[in-house]
Amino acid sequence: MLTIIGIKFDADALTMTMPPDTLNKLIIAIRDFIMMKHKFTLREWQRLVGWINWSFNVFPLLRPALNNFYTKIAGKCAPNKYIRINKAVCMDLLWAVKHLEFNTGVHLIHHLYWDACLEEMGFWLPDKCISYYSPVPETTNNNQIFYFEALCVLSAIHHVTAFLCVHPASRILIYTDNDNTVAIFNTL
Repeated sequence: MLTIIGIKFDADALTMTMPPDTLNKLIIAIRDFIMMKHKFTLREWQRLVGWINWSFNVFPLLRPALNNFYTKIAGKCAPNKYIRINKAVCMDLLWAVKHLEFNTGVHLIHHLYWDACLEEMGFWLPDKCISYYSPVPETTNNNQIFYFEALCVLSAIHHVTAFLCVHPASRILIYTDNDNTVAIFNTL
């Protein structure tokens, strides 16, 4: 077990988690923010949003919880000025708390690798000793390869979710060297 910036990495179990006491403190801080008062200073808003942003290292799918939060503090610059909490922010934070209470972090247990080149595309599931590949049309150029790379990732995701017993809270880790492909699947 290795702790880096407050996140526990377990190399044997291939997991990234927040220590339980830190997670509980974050949940309490969010609940206090929602329940205690109806207004906080900009500095208090920023402190909480920083803490929640840090938790995204372990809970990346909670990013939408801050959409209304950022809108509420946008353009504000007086650190001691009070800002009222609205219903949209409360609902988003309650949604985040619900997921923080039942989520167990990032699990990298099911590895999925894929490889791309101009001649063929494929993916490999090393723990199952399964691999698939397909040639791409000979007329494929560098501009069209992006389509086939995205198709390969989608095929891998489809295969894992359709044919393997995957727990609904599981994560799928796909290694790729293409920033564009990562970007389209990472932007929610």
